[in-house]
Amino acid sequence: MTVSTSSPIETQKDALLGEPLPTAAEPTSGRRPHFTAANSLAVAMALSLSAGYLDGFTFVGHGHSFASAMTGNMVLLGINLAALTPEALGNLYPLIAFVFGVISANLLLRKGVRSHLPFSPHFTTLLIEIAVLAGVAFLPGTVDDHILVAVVTVSTAMQNTSFRNIGTRTYNSVIMTGNLQAFSNSLAVGVWPGEAAAREQVRDLGAILTSFVVGAALGAVATPRFGNHATLAPAALLAVVAVALIFSSDDESVFRKA
Repeated sequence: MTVSTSSPIETQKDALLGEPLPTAAEPTSGRRPHFTAANSLAVAMALSLSAGYLDGFTFVGHGHSFASAMTGNMVLLGINLAALTPEALGNLYPLIAFVFGVISANLLLRKGVRSHLPFSPHFTTLLIEIAVLAGVAFLPGTVDDHILVAVVTVSTAMQNTSFRNIGTRTYNSVIMTGNLQAFSNSLAVGVWPGEAAAREQVRDLGAILTSFVVGAALGAVATPRFGNHATLAPAALLAVVAVALIFSSDDESVFRKA
């Protein structure tokens, strides 16, 4: 039987940051962290900026629903249900779409499916999102807001399911509440007992949270001016990410199926 010798500080750090980093006393069995361009901080910031932008786009221009912030949709759903208003349906559709998007992204990860994909599952998801946003840009203004928001939400849910890491650390490119929680936890550990890994996570998550807020502001400004054409901006940003992944030195970001 193995007896734990962790100190109270180490226990606090592990509880706040999740899985502890390997130490000299904890062999890694020959495994090393797998880093690719797809789990870089730059890509995470671009994805989060796009998600924030799309929330600004759908909230300002399409029925005050969110394409990314599902907590916001659940709050609005409860408020509208309490008021017995038909707007409640507008908050329910994106929730259903988000579940569908998560399921779809997970299906791409299954061995029987991904073995037939020309690209890695997460790169395939990125291409799908680019195509969806480019298509939405040319939808006529007569398209029902509920349908438009649901379509965009499917793509953001697939993004959030497929891109989950910065290096070896997990994050959400779409749902910011978890990132804010992890940021706060890491800030506490980074200040005391002064863990370097925690300070790095504060930096990374701070950049992601800021990117999301900036994206939301840009989406809110662009949507009244450009209408549905506003989605061309995040589509272009994600296209740049896709090109960067293709030309990265590590082509596993595009073609790796494992």
